[in-house]
Amino acid sequence: MGEPHHQCCGFKRSLSNKRRSHHYSPLPPLGRPRPKNGTIPAPKIMLYGELANGTRPRGAPKLRYKDQLKRTLALTNIDPYSWEQTARDRATWR
Repeated sequence: MGEPHHQCCGFKRSLSNKRRSHHYSPLPPLGRPRPKNGTIPAPKIMLYGELANGTRPRGAPKLRYKDQLKRTLALTNIDPYSWEQTARDRATWR
């Protein structure tokens, strides 16, 4: 007589086919994948912890790395235009 059939969605399917077709895996979560235990690895927290709390003035464009570097050098009293030459002169910065 053969394998028993089941009427599903207007199509005749064998029971083994029905069992396979109705075992869908759930959709993956949106965003970045998280570890199974739900915690964030410690090195990632140490590396990116400050970035998560940083703010920028409302309406101001995001700064490029180069612009941020120039601003940081100026805040530490290092000339942003001659710092490479100063860095090459080891006797000066030692």
